[in-house]
Amino acid sequence: MNKPEYATFSYDEHARKCDATDFSKQVLRTVNGKPVKKEQIEVIIKLISTSLAINHSDTLLDIACGNGHLAHFLFEECLSYKGIDVSEYLIEVALSNFQSSDAISFEANSAGSYVKKEPSPERFTKVNCFGSLQYLTNEEVSVVLNHVFRRFINVERIFLGNIPDKNTYASFYKGREPTEAELNDNNTAIGKWRTKSELGRLASEAGWQVEFTTMPANFYAKHYRFNAILTR
Repeated sequence: MNKPEYATFSYDEHARKCDATDFSKQVLRTVNGKPVKKEQIEVIIKLISTSLAINHSDTLLDIACGNGHLAHFLFEECLSYKGIDVSEYLIEVALSNFQSSDAISFEANSAGSYVKKEPSPERFTKVNCFGSLQYLTNEEVSVVLNHVFRRFINVERIFLGNIPDKNTYASFYKGREPTEAELNDNNTAIGKWRTKSELGRLASEAGWQVEFTTMPANFYAKHYRFNAILTR
């Protein structure tokens, strides 16, 4: 296979090169190489919490949770939490730093494999996937959404947040024009760019109702990102 004419990326390899406590850099939650400010984290947490309408009776599933740093701000808002991520290293970081009680758990697994095999899917009520859907192919997204709809029968709401908007990619790639192959590749640092219609089709084919929302006005990357809230 020919090497693509653009940089590919592995979060697992990148995270292993970072300081063990540099949680933001491990998952590239940075601006010009520096961790996003506390105010931006607060914007993200409020967005997730509000979009999911999280309450203290919820059991939250977090797909592609990374190192758990972002999620740990949500722990007190729900009854219990489970985070999954394909990177074994990032899950090790999560387990070492953010598994604060028996109600919190993390697992190294791919999203598709997990949703097919979770032994007690009925315990979950909400699903979060923030800033991570772009690292899944359309086939993987379809598997996740279909299995959550059919197996996770008590999940009433899914939040897919911080999705790169293919219609506005030019505001990100300033100074160069990416190829279609690069825009569609989930193995780059920013991942696969999608249009709302593309994501809407995947969601509706799985049985979900879809509502698209914009990023908050004070979010640093609002000009090329969007969100989707899925309900039954």
